[in-house]
Amino acid sequence: MLRILKILGGLVGVLVLLVVAAAIIIPLVVDPNDFREEISAKAKEETGRDIVIAGDLDLSVFPWLALEVNDLRVPDPTSDAAFASLENARIGVRLMPLLRQQVQVGVIEVTGLKVNLVREADGTANWDDFADDSAPATPAEPGTAPESRPAAARADVFPEVEGIRIRDASVRYVDKATAEDYTVTVPNFTIGRLALDTAVPIQARVVAEIAEPAVTLDTNFSATMTLTKGGEAVSLRSLTTDLDASGEPVRGGRRRVSFAASTFDVDMAEGTLALREAVLRVDEMRAALSATGTGLNHSPEIKGQLDIPVFSPRKLMTAFGVEVPATADATVLTRMSLKSAFSVEGGAVGLDGLALVLDDSRLEGTASVGGEEVTELRATLALDTMDLDRYLPPETAAEAAAAEEVEEEVVLPVEELEGIDADVRLTAGTLTVSGVALTGLDARMVVRNKRLEISPLKADVFGGKLDGRVMMDGGASPPRVELRQSLSAIQLGPMLTDLAEFDRLTGRADAAVDIRAQGATTAAMIPTLNGNASLSAEDGEIRGMRWLYELQALLRGEKAEGSGDATKYKDLSGTATITNGVVTNRDLQVVIPFVNLTGAGTVDLPEEVVDYELVARFGGTPSDPGAGGPQVPVRVTGNMADPSFKWDLSGLVKGDVESELRERLGIEDDEQSTEDALKEEAKKRLRDLIGG
Repeated sequence: MLRILKILGGLVGVLVLLVVAAAIIIPLVVDPNDFREEISAKAKEETGRDIVIAGDLDLSVFPWLALEVNDLRVPDPTSDAAFASLENARIGVRLMPLLRQQVQVGVIEVTGLKVNLVREADGTANWDDFADDSAPATPAEPGTAPESRPAAARADVFPEVEGIRIRDASVRYVDKATAEDYTVTVPNFTIGRLALDTAVPIQARVVAEIAEPAVTLDTNFSATMTLTKGGEAVSLRSLTTDLDASGEPVRGGRRRVSFAASTFDVDMAEGTLALREAVLRVDEMRAALSATGTGLNHSPEIKGQLDIPVFSPRKLMTAFGVEVPATADATVLTRMSLKSAFSVEGGAVGLDGLALVLDDSRLEGTASVGGEEVTELRATLALDTMDLDRYLPPETAAEAAAAEEVEEEVVLPVEELEGIDADVRLTAGTLTVSGVALTGLDARMVVRNKRLEISPLKADVFGGKLDGRVMMDGGASPPRVELRQSLSAIQLGPMLTDLAEFDRLTGRADAAVDIRAQGATTAAMIPTLNGNASLSAEDGEIRGMRWLYELQALLRGEKAEGSGDATKYKDLSGTATITNGVVTNRDLQVVIPFVNLTGAGTVDLPEEVVDYELVARFGGTPSDPGAGGPQVPVRVTGNMADPSFKWDLSGLVKGDVESELRERLGIEDDEQSTEDALKEEAKKRLRDLIGG
């Protein structure tokens, strides 16, 4: 036995001597530069391009089996410039462990790698001619996870690498059709010894340059990395990334963005990730982030927490050269914070426990958005108070004057509904829109198949209550709109002043409207307008009708009480039907002490023509105004913008009251009749009332 062992030991010694001898002799007798043509031919076979090795090829065998390449170029067939070039590259493996089927790679070094990508104006690119004979990969069955091997098996094949060093590498992309010009440079990329279960430092610097506008993004990255489970699990500790932005659009010439995390773990063997104590800083904004993930190999699901303390959006946009939107109130967009749990699953992003503060407003609730062909939006939100008017663009005097002269045609936002599936519920303490304060707002918006419906739509407004529904069906041809609203116990004065700039009617009122129309624009909808409306008001005033009140007092031989230009009424009511844009009213009634005013007629909205008759009946008693007294009919006809009036005042200008009327009207011309003078005065007052 001893003799056999000696023989075996001798054989091993001989083998070692042979390997050492080969390591010494092979580099002496084999010159890799003699194989340039074979190497270039094989490279062309694989890539479709000529490869030029202008520098030396160096080969060593012991203790490292290593190859070094110098001055390598890949020509660009479309120009004299090189498609790619390489100053120096070196890679090697330890020879003796390789004989034991163990792969130990030395430091991989790459210096001066440069790639130029050019797309011509006609759409062709300088990489189009690369050969691609690879067979397409067979896709995995839907829902199946990638095959996973035991950690021990993965560890057996994971190579140890002494390090990776990349210096002065760059990639430039130029698109001559769009004038885009980007360059990404890697001045330094260094990884220490790569081995399983070993902490290794990483340092990198990456510089991205944009030609127009001239912007440079200089990024520095560092971390400590540990590989486990055969390289399928990566753990980063003390991760830091600093990005310096400089250039024309950057206010002040330079800004910094930084990201840091204590831990970032990705385990592809288990399909999990974890991000802990991460902080993103953008100028004065700071965002704290933590997250965990599962199912990375099949159905990824990520959950986490986001917390952004108070910062100024206005200052942040200004700092990075982003134009701040013009707002009616220049003090808005100065205070914002956000805190929420979040989730990412199945292509959808969800927010839970959302708390968003913008200036003086706070929004809370839940929200999610996702989908591919159709954007799915779900949200339940509660707002305390907000004045949207503060965030609208300021209106100039010229714009305001133009808006009064020309009524802008509104185009229905039908295309904006394409591909949206939304269900949003919003409640608000107070929401101010166009000067109207909606208190206790409760609204739900549903969008599906280009059909938008807001129902319910409830709020306290103008001292009363609003309750109704709005629907727009953009899928119909032409688009269809429905509006059903009721107003109860509202104050007419503030409502008409805010909505129509009409300040001549006050009172407490109930109103309802139920209308339908079709058309892509407001102008197209008017001829198709159908439905009904009603109004009932009480205990208010009509400004501009004082003359009517004084006239009835004169007819009664009394002096009108009070002063000013307002006439009190007890009741005001009427209903209307709308047929193809023609509004018909048959029952207008206004009850003024000792005067009963009634009206009936039509308003043709498409033709902008009015045909309406008002009748004022004087006398009677407070409980039965107008009974038994004279009556004055007036017919209003013609264009809505400039109607004509036809009066019959013969019942008022006879008897003892004529001289009193002439005196009150200031008639000095004996040739002017009392009736004509009264007509002119009434016409003037009625025009003022209608014109607002």
